[in-house]
Amino acid sequence: VMADGVFYVIELAPRLSGGLLCSHIIPASYGVDFMGKAIDSAVGKRSLPVGENSKAVEVSQRYFFPDPEWIDKKIASMPPVDDDSNFTYHAYVKPGDKVKPVTYHGARLGQVICSGPSARKRCEKIVSDLEKEIVVE
Repeated sequence: VMADGVFYVIELAPRLSGGLLCSHIIPASYGVDFMGKAIDSAVGKRSLPVGENSKAVEVSQRYFFPDPEWIDKKIASMPPVDDDSNFTYHAYVKPGDKVKPVTYHGARLGQVICSGPSARKRCEKIVSDLEKEIVVE
């Protein structure tokens, strides 16, 4: 929680969050090392104020889901992607993996996180383009 320019941890669990929220999304959006501040707080270090001049940057996260026709087939190839400072790609499957129905988060094929102007539109286009490059056999 942020109050009067000071970051406070009001709850700490062994797992801060899932889906790269603390490690990627919060730092990309707010420029705050959330995990570092949570760790500092957990070991008794006083957190420094984040700053009132911090402006949020647009961040979007989109997931890859398998085409229903791919279920029980093997991934032949996944598109290679070079991340940059405004784009992160995580594939959860690799060639040789069998495609499973998405009944839990780990069964998704991957995700893309974009930041900056028009992040959502860029993220959706990247996912759409990359999905076309996934090959199953």
